[in-house]
Amino acid sequence: MSTVEYPRPKHDEVKKRGALESPIVIGGVGFMFVVCLAAVLMPVGSGAPHTAKAAACLSNLKQTTLNCLMYSADYDDKLPAAEKWMDDLKAYTKNEGLYHEPEFSGSDRYGYAYRLEASLRKVSDITDQDKYILDFDSELTQRNASSSLKTMPRPGRHGGRDCVGFLDGHAKAIPVK
Repeated sequence: MSTVEYPRPKHDEVKKRGALESPIVIGGVGFMFVVCLAAVLMPVGSGAPHTAKAAACLSNLKQTTLNCLMYSADYDDKLPAAEKWMDDLKAYTKNEGLYHEPEFSGSDRYGYAYRLEASLRKVSDITDQDKYILDFDSELTQRNASSSLKTMPRPGRHGGRDCVGFLDGHAKAIPVK
């Protein structure tokens, strides 16, 4: 078996190629650095804080809904009493800020309400749990607010939408009708 020998480039050719490739690589890396830096430093847009608050609101309502379900598991399938729902869920909540709508952070206003019709009802008696709104954005801002769904803010608090927690444990931003 014979071996094939490839011609070796002359020393000057290697030197020229290395000298040419070096500025291209350095320029490309520098350009990518500037692009990444610009992306980090540029303002994201006016919708970003609004979107962040809506995401925090959804998270809060999902957690309070799950806390209601944990409460019902400990109390014979019954949901908390409407007039003291936040107080009843205290044992399931590590952070009191969970009950404050992000729009009202740093104040004594709450902004969430518990569905009045759900008070002390058994979870198993409620059909279509994936459509049954349990807690929601509300115009009522006091602690332990409860009402029918009519107190949802209009227009919606989050870009024309209100955040709601459903009895099956999911939360969603829904358009206000």
